[in-house]
Amino acid sequence: MKTVIKKMSSLALLAMGLSAFAGSEGGVGNGGVSVVCRHADGSIASAELLDIYEGRELYQRTYSEDALSVETRLQIMQLALVKRPDAIKRFQDELTTIYANQVFVSKGNELELTNDALPIIRKKGCKLEQVANYTDNGEIFISQEIYEEFNNLNKASLYTHEAFYSAYRKMNQTRLPINSRDSRKLTAYLMSNNLDSEVVSVLLNKHINGAESEESCGLEGTIEQKIRDCSLVLGNYILITRTHEHKEIFKDNMSGLIWGNRLPFTENHAKATAACVGLPKIDGKSWSLPTKEEFETANNNGIRSALKNMDYWFWSSSEHPDDPGSAWLFDGAYGYLYGGHRGYSNVGSVRCVAR
Repeated sequence: MKTVIKKMSSLALLAMGLSAFAGSEGGVGNGGVSVVCRHADGSIASAELLDIYEGRELYQRTYSEDALSVETRLQIMQLALVKRPDAIKRFQDELTTIYANQVFVSKGNELELTNDALPIIRKKGCKLEQVANYTDNGEIFISQEIYEEFNNLNKASLYTHEAFYSAYRKMNQTRLPINSRDSRKLTAYLMSNNLDSEVVSVLLNKHINGAESEESCGLEGTIEQKIRDCSLVLGNYILITRTHEHKEIFKDNMSGLIWGNRLPFTENHAKATAACVGLPKIDGKSWSLPTKEEFETANNNGIRSALKNMDYWFWSSSEHPDDPGSAWLFDGAYGYLYGGHRGYSNVGSVRCVAR
């Protein structure tokens, strides 16, 4: 049966004014995903954009259920970007293109699910269904069945997602494969009641200015999911997480140990030990100072060339045999071990391990 589609008339442009966009470059795009719960007869019981579902469940964002129109919600979202005229301009350009090229797929048809969502969580009893998708010639197909079940918050969020995700793909097209996680998170924050300007700023930079050479990754999910997100191997060391501040966590693929970032201070042994114990667990694993033997193994496995900030003396948890009041210190610059009295202040740096 031939798919039935119909072109939607352009929505009223935003009161702030939308500038024309010359064209859509960058190849095939990917669209938005929705969380759809259905009755036994196949009809939709509930539907919301994956961005909003994750915003509520993963990022503890809250959302208003009011009667504001789609256009009003988009205007309010842009007011939150008043200090980022570059982001407003890019959003408006992309939105104009979307309005001009959107095609609604009639009920009884469905869009193929793309593989760029990579969600961390799923809603029990419901499925992920594609609500929007792009073609090679720049059209964006939207499922009319799902769109009509969206409230205005989700409709406005869909347009926000599509505009910024399009910008993200164009700015980062050399970094394949690309997924929609950052665009979903940006949408989740921008459309929420409790906006976090710091998070939004970092995400906007990725979408408007392109990814930095060392962008954040592996911020969510299990260790295996974090590793897949980062996709960086340095010798025997695999990157698990890089935060927005470029703090890194690596796994030694030979020993299985997880090595944290150097903490930004030097301390005596007691405070160094406490600093590791106080770190939040990673995948259920607790942090502690490495043993002398673990430093020796890590040195043999190439930790000094793989990890940053290694040119310090690091406390171990192992007692020095010649002095009961001393512990072994690992010299990260040269790979040697020395004894140091545990009470000495500002001598040892701290790099913790999780087992």
